[in-house]
Amino acid sequence: MNKYAAIFVSGFLIFLSGCATGITEMGELQKMMDDYTDNDFVSLTAEPLDRPVEGVWSGNMGPFLVTMNLQKDGSGEMCSSYAGTDNVSRLKYVEGQLYSQEGGRFTIDSYQTQSMTLGSPYESSISNRFVEDSALREASNYCRDYFDHQG
Repeated sequence: MNKYAAIFVSGFLIFLSGCATGITEMGELQKMMDDYTDNDFVSLTAEPLDRPVEGVWSGNMGPFLVTMNLQKDGSGEMCSSYAGTDNVSRLKYVEGQLYSQEGGRFTIDSYQTQSMTLGSPYESSISNRFVEDSALREASNYCRDYFDHQG
């Protein structure tokens, strides 16, 4: 695994849990690690969104500035930036959760027209607030450029 991939995976582990020090039980840490090591993203089939959250959303997950583009069919992309490391990954909405190609899972805890809160299925996770960002005003420079060239 190259250095950047290792940094990204480490970062994902941190922002999925909200804070690595918040994990109080080894069993919960094991569940999170199992999601990554037993990742079978290619076998998942995206399901149409059952909530009106299609569109572009930006927010922070730990130190990462994240922008997601969710499609009505349940597919999407997530772009993240932190300390000069940028990454784009695919998303699939399955059984009420967003799955990332790296193996992470996110729950949509609440949503409104202009904001959405994501969590994770792990007991000690914290919530991450996202804002509607179709104009890409809150996206990192890298993610703004990426999504600008997709349309």
